[in-house]
Amino acid sequence: MFRPRQKRTAQIAAGSGGRKPRLSKAPMYTPRREVLYRGGNKKGKHDHWAALGAWFLGPKAENGDVFRDLLTGAVDHHIAFRHNYFPCDPPYVTDELREATSFKNSMEHLKTEVDNLQKDLEKSVPFFSSRYKGHVLWETAMPANLGYMTAMLFNQNNCAAEASTVTTKFEVEVGKDLCIMMGYDGDKAMGHLTADGSVANIEAIWAGRNVKYFPLGLQEALLKEEKLTAAKGYKITFPQRGGVKGELQSASQWELLNLDVDTILRMPKDVEDLTGLQHQEFMGVMGQYLYESVGAQEFSRRHMLTQSPCVIVPSTAHISLTKAVTILGLGRESLVTVAVDEDARMEPKDLERILQEKLKNEIPVITVVSVMGTTEESAVDPLAAILELREKFRAKGLCFSLHADGAWGGYFCSMLRDPKSNLVAAGSEGFVPELWLSPYVKE
Repeated sequence: MFRPRQKRTAQIAAGSGGRKPRLSKAPMYTPRREVLYRGGNKKGKHDHWAALGAWFLGPKAENGDVFRDLLTGAVDHHIAFRHNYFPCDPPYVTDELREATSFKNSMEHLKTEVDNLQKDLEKSVPFFSSRYKGHVLWETAMPANLGYMTAMLFNQNNCAAEASTVTTKFEVEVGKDLCIMMGYDGDKAMGHLTADGSVANIEAIWAGRNVKYFPLGLQEALLKEEKLTAAKGYKITFPQRGGVKGELQSASQWELLNLDVDTILRMPKDVEDLTGLQHQEFMGVMGQYLYESVGAQEFSRRHMLTQSPCVIVPSTAHISLTKAVTILGLGRESLVTVAVDEDARMEPKDLERILQEKLKNEIPVITVVSVMGTTEESAVDPLAAILELREKFRAKGLCFSLHADGAWGGYFCSMLRDPKSNLVAAGSEGFVPELWLSPYVKE
């Protein structure tokens, strides 16, 4: 029978001489940290787990002195950088300017508002504290905070490399690291950093939609553009024809809406090679034929599209995927949900039923989304089974892209890759027991 833990109360024991009892600390602050590693309470060079303490400011700002010193150093360095940049240039903020009443008033107002901001922010949710567990948020890493604040002073714009001569290189470096962590070839994979997970999901559906409709636009361009004459006989592999090659111009609408993603991604390079056009010139020609250029209504009119496409997601999917289909003009009704099992994982049988229904009614499937760690249940959808279904339906002539939403579990991949470092072996001094991933999740 379950018996709730009794609340401890401070009582003065008989015979204690009136001494006040020692109040226990909450269990979360237990000093028995030796349970974190097999070395017992031995301290020394093998305390690898202790490195974690250097990554955060700490719930009690335990690393406050270090954080302050590093941040002050970053600000001082930036101030010196501005001082030394073309030192002969005249200053803008002169002594005369500082003496102006409006300048002094503005400075006083700035100080007041910064102070007000600090006081208001004290009412914020204390995500840094282990007492709070209401959302999928926690403390931000101290290196991330320092890097963010330091880089912000330089205000670079990674939209264009010429406006971010240093930080674009950083973005490429981080992108390669993430790709390698996910198991991709860092030299071949590509991507970019987004503002957050919601934007990442929106962009994934955006890319899937554009890829889905590219072949239709290319077919129209091949029929109309003289610059593409040399590619009019361009052949591709059709899943609907049992893998037999045929001319793209001869394909039906349904065939072009169900080409293998790799086939579509090769199309620009193939046509450029046949025509001798540079990529920028080729995309300039394609501009007036693409879905993203002419818009949904005009594109549908040109190609006589009568069936609205769909995006298939588990019922546990994040709200950002609903935002994605509405922002992209696909409509909320285009989002089709798949049932989940008792472990909150996408049910492959229900996904197969839905795919069969879309195939029968010739409804294009843009993307199937699998969630790698849902934000509420931490569930990982059966990606291996979903990939098998994609191959099965590709043979039937129904093709779609697959978006694996990293969500709450993408970084689990770091536990599956060899970091190529000297790890502490199990059973040895300093070994850190981990929360092991199940064989299902590893698969």
